[in-house]
Amino acid sequence: MSDAWVRKVLASLDENSAAYKAVDAARESGTLIKGVIGIDRNTGALSMVRLASSF
Repeated sequence: MSDAWVRKVLASLDENSAAYKAVDAARESGTLIKGVIGIDRNTGALSMVRLASSF
């Protein structure tokens, strides 16, 4: 999940949306945390894995 990917996704959002503003502010301040979320189809359990920062 590169910074370029994040910028591409932001470009597809409405700049006035709460999601855009929150992600853009976190990206600009260096506090954006990237992760991947999945759901176990058998149990319905939700799992999130935090991705390493790309400094």
